[in-house]
Amino acid sequence: QLFVPLVMMGVVGTLAYNFGTVMPLFVTRDLGGSDMLFTVLFSIISVGSLIGALAAARREVVTVRTVAMSSLGFGIAMLLLAVAPGIGLAVPAALLVGVTSIAFLVSSTAIVQLEAAPQMRGRVLALQAMLFLGSTPIGGPIVGWVAQNFGARWSIVLGAVACLGAAAWGLSAVRRSHPDALDQPATPPPPTAPDARPLAA
Repeated sequence: QLFVPLVMMGVVGTLAYNFGTVMPLFVTRDLGGSDMLFTVLFSIISVGSLIGALAAARREVVTVRTVAMSSLGFGIAMLLLAVAPGIGLAVPAALLVGVTSIAFLVSSTAIVQLEAAPQMRGRVLALQAMLFLGSTPIGGPIVGWVAQNFGARWSIVLGAVACLGAAAWGLSAVRRSHPDALDQPATPPPPTAPDARPLAA
């Protein structure tokens, strides 16, 4: 319950949350836009993050599967942004990136808070914050190198692959832990025989 979301946060945080590195190059080089267009597109991501945060606040149950599905949505949204040929399709894709990125962050943080033992919660949250805030500067040079040599679209694709890979690993971990939980209903206990009597001491 804790190991899988923390590893997913480390992977996704390293390669997917480098918006400050990728978006200026994506807007100016790939979309042919200006500084103003970058500001607008980044603001749209922020609006999507607000919508995603409000939607995540209504969720009553958070599981590892929830975190994995959020990572899956984040990866799909980044792929849509990477293949957007112009600003007309980049705007809705950026909005979806904002929604799914904050959904993954909120769900992964929430499950850590809920599943950690009370006496260990502060230390576990510190580890989760280190994985998120500390992994992004590590991934920045990697993502920047990909953008410089192959283009900013491929940097976004790299982040999308990280999200999709983390989601696939998280879902496989859920299936290994609960192989029948996703597809089979719970099996009721067998009925007790009507003439069963407790044995005398």
